[in-house]
Amino acid sequence: MKQMNRVVRAVIGTGVVLAATATASADPVKIVQDNRITSVSARVNDAVQTDVDRARDALTSTATVNNNGSSAVASASVTGSFGDPMHWFGIGTADALTTTQGSLGAYVSDALFGATFDVAEPVAFAFNGRFNTSSFISQPPSGEGNSDWSVFLAQRTGGGPLPTFFSEQGRGAATRSFVGTLAPDQYLMVVMARSEGSITAAGTRSGDAGFNFTFDLTALDHEPVPEPASMLLVGSGLAGLVGCRSRVGKRRRTASGRKDKNEA
Repeated sequence: MKQMNRVVRAVIGTGVVLAATATASADPVKIVQDNRITSVSARVNDAVQTDVDRARDALTSTATVNNNGSSAVASASVTGSFGDPMHWFGIGTADALTTTQGSLGAYVSDALFGATFDVAEPVAFAFNGRFNTSSFISQPPSGEGNSDWSVFLAQRTGGGPLPTFFSEQGRGAATRSFVGTLAPDQYLMVVMARSEGSITAAGTRSGDAGFNFTFDLTALDHEPVPEPASMLLVGSGLAGLVGCRSRVGKRRRTASGRKDKNEA
């Protein structure tokens, strides 16, 4: 109502009104699927324990196995939110350790923050993240192990995530920033940390990985599209100005003609 009153006052005062700016719409981004997951598994010989947690702002999964002096422990956590679909943040850790007396010890620890989301109108994105992994092996070196992080943002086309706006995987410490624009469509973004390893002889193996990121989306400004009623007001106002100028010009010419006649 206040906006309409301003429009009316503008018409009365000047005879011209520009199209009123449209009322701000709802968020142009909608979360379609919450992909946040922590998943862990610990194993000593044939004894296995697993734990999986999903889709909450605070996730923690742990698994511990002890068997005849050998042990395996895996833990993962994710803290974050996209309660505001335009501003996300996430912190994740994936840590694990196994110590054996000559038996099989193994672990897998995953921390994942992800979302499938729809974009209804063009938005700009800015991703800023820090990543870190470390691992160590106490003799013997038998077995396998790895700690890494990964991040990607992709458009979902035909059921698959293509094309990709950014995609990286690495080890060690790293800082990454990405910016760009997303057109209306469906997208998938995932940030992940993983530690996995196994050992088959007496010894120790461990690893840890983590991430800390923000993901901000900003609606792009658009020129407001004049509504038909507003265009009619604009046209009427411009016609009034043209008519007014025509009358003023005619009066000036008439006055000038009278002056010239009097001087003659």
